[in-house]
Amino acid sequence: TRRSSDLALDESDKKALFELRDAVFKCKLGDKKYEEFKKLIEKKKCGDKLTKEEEEKLKCYFKELK
Repeated sequence: TRRSSDLALDESDKKALFELRDAVFKCKLGDKKYEEFKKLIEKKKCGDKLTKEEEEKLKCYFKELK
């Protein structure tokens, strides 16, 4: 049997997964929407409050990604 440490992702695996995820998001949203999506996510991640309009845009982007 494999140990859980054998199944853990190393940093290069994690980086590859993030790059793949970003490529899928960019493909689904297109360049312009993807850039706006990234800005909104980064703003929210930094703890900045999003406006109602920004929250709605983010919701729409997530719907498109599903």
